Amino acid sequence: MRLLVVQTPRLIPGAKTPQEYLLLPDKPSLLVGRQLTNDIIVADKTVSRHHLEIIWRDNDLLMRDLGSENGTSLNSQPVKPFYPVALHSGDQLRLGGVLLRLEELGVTFMPRARPAEILELKEVEQEAPGLEPVHSTTPSNALPYSEAGFSLTSLLQFPRISALIYLGLLTLAGIYSVSIKLELGLTLHLLLLLGLTLQAALSSERERPVLLALTAVPVYHMLILALPLSSILSTPWYPVAPLIGLLATLMIISHTGLSLDKLGFRRGYFFQQTLIAASGLVLGAGGYFLIRPAFLADSKNLVSFAPAVVGLLLNSLNAELVLRGLVQGALAECWGRKVILFSALLTAAAEAGTYPLPGLVYWLLSGLWLGRAVYKTGSLTGAVIAHTIASLMMFLVLPSFF
Repeated sequence: MRLLVVQTPRLIPGAKTPQEYLLLPDKPSLLVGRQLTNDIIVADKTVSRHHLEIIWRDNDLLMRDLGSENGTSLNSQPVKPFYPVALHSGDQLRLGGVLLRLEELGVTFMPRARPAEILELKEVEQEAPGLEPVHSTTPSNALPYSEAGFSLTSLLQFPRISALIYLGLLTLAGIYSVSIKLELGLTLHLLLLLGLTLQAALSSERERPVLLALTAVPVYHMLILALPLSSILSTPWYPVAPLIGLLATLMIISHTGLSLDKLGFRRGYFFQQTLIAASGLVLGAGGYFLIRPAFLADSKNLVSFAPAVVGLLLNSLNAELVLRGLVQGALAECWGRKVILFSALLTAAAEAGTYPLPGLVYWLLSGLWLGRAVYKTGSLTGAVIAHTIASLMMFLVLPSFF
C-alpha cells in the first residue's frame, strides 16, 4: 500500500514534503504529523505535530486520530479521535487542509470529484515540518478495540473521563492527607499508584509510557507524606524527600522508554529560554503576595539556609521533570495542545489541601505558563530555572524582607 499526498495548501515556506510514502507491514506502527520525529512528515501548517497513527494488524491497515487540532476525515466523514478504523485502497484522507489518498502498489485511482471546499482552519503553531494523519471513517469501518489491539481501560481511549478521574483522585488524596487524615490520603495515593502500575503492565507498548509517567506524581506525594520530617529538625532534612523523589522519577523514566528529546532535554531557543527563566521573578513575587507562605528555613544563617536552597532546587527540578517532562512528553503525542491544560490542572491538584483557593489558582496559572513554554520550545531548561527562581523568591528571599 502507498500513501499519496494530493494537496498541501499551507506548506511551510522552505519545507519539502514527499508526494508518496510506502506503507509496508514490516513496520506495524507509523506516526504521521508535522514534527520531524514522525515516521511520515507533512510540512503543512494545518497538520498537527502528531496527527494520527497508521497501524498494520494481521495484514489489515488501521488508523486512529491522535486528537489533532484540525481533525481528520475519511472519504469526507469525520473520524472520532483515538478510535481505530479500517483503511482500504482508494480511501481519501483529509488532515486539516491536506488531502491524502491510499492506493495499492502499481495501481492508480482517480480522485473522486467533489465541489470546492471552503475550510475555516484554526492556526496551528509553526514548528518543524511534518504532517499528522487523519482518522475519519463510517461506522461500518470501525473496529472494536479488542480487534485493534488496544485495552478497554486505556487512558488513551477515554482521555477526558480518565483524566478527570485521575485529577479527582489526586485532589482527594491531597485534601485527605493534609486536612482530614494522613493515613487515608496515603491509602488513596497508594491505590492510584497500584491501579496505574497494574494497567501499565497490561497495556500495549505505546500506552505504557503514558501510564508509567502518571505514576510519578503519587510516588512523589507518598514520599513527602511518609517521611517523618516533621518530627525532626526540618531544614537540614528538607532536601531528603526531593532527592528520593528525583531518584524515583529517574527510575520511572528508565522504564517508560521515552527519549531525552521527548522529555525536554534539547538545546536551542536560547533567547526564549532566557525570557522564560526570567519570568520566575514575576511568578515568585506574584506567588508570595498571593499566598504569603512562611519562611522555609529555621533561621537566616548559612547552615539553615543552604539545605533549604538545595531542597527547593531539587524539588523544582523534579516537579518540572514529572509534570512538563514525563507527563507532557508522554501525552503530547496523543493529546496535542490539550496536554498543557492537563499538566496545569495536575500542578494545581498536587497542591490541593495545602493551599487555599487563591493558591490553587496561582499554581494553575503558573502551570499553564510553564507548560506552554515547554510545549512551544520543546525544552525544560527555561521552565526548571523559572520554577527554581520562583520557589526561592516565595519561600526564602521575600519572606526574609516582608
